[in-house]
Amino acid sequence: MRCKREERNLIRSHSLLFYQLATIVASWKKEKKLFDKAVRDHKTPPSIEHYDCHIDLLGRAGKVKDACDVVSTMLMNPSMKIWSSLVSACKLHGRLEVAEALAHRLVKLEPKNAANHTMLSMVYAESGNWLGVEKLRKYMTVKGLRKSYGYRRIEPENQG
Repeated sequence: MRCKREERNLIRSHSLLFYQLATIVASWKKEKKLFDKAVRDHKTPPSIEHYDCHIDLLGRAGKVKDACDVVSTMLMNPSMKIWSSLVSACKLHGRLEVAEALAHRLVKLEPKNAANHTMLSMVYAESGNWLGVEKLRKYMTVKGLRKSYGYRRIEPENQG
């Protein structure tokens, strides 16, 4: 009894906790059951974070069609993170035509976001469309769009 109540409270709690739990589970089958149970049994309306996690895990598991089906039945507009997850999943699992179509959609939704153009360029490269890569890079240069590179600064402790 206590375990069921704790489970119910956990699932009903802030959506980020659900996201973290599902990420820890890292199994699309277990996560799907948890997602479905949260929605069905606990009347928890899925938040964008729920969908982000669910679609990302389905995509990583190669369940690209299932992930696309979830997107098409969402109760809200998909976030850019969701579209990006789908593009990455399609690219990872060789669904390059779908990846290209989705990447074009991202570029159309956020034309000034260099990351979207970079993602499309990577899809072109993966499919061997080097002319597309070249044209896109020239376009980015003309429009002043630049890839941002991540970096981390590491400093040794107790140096002095």
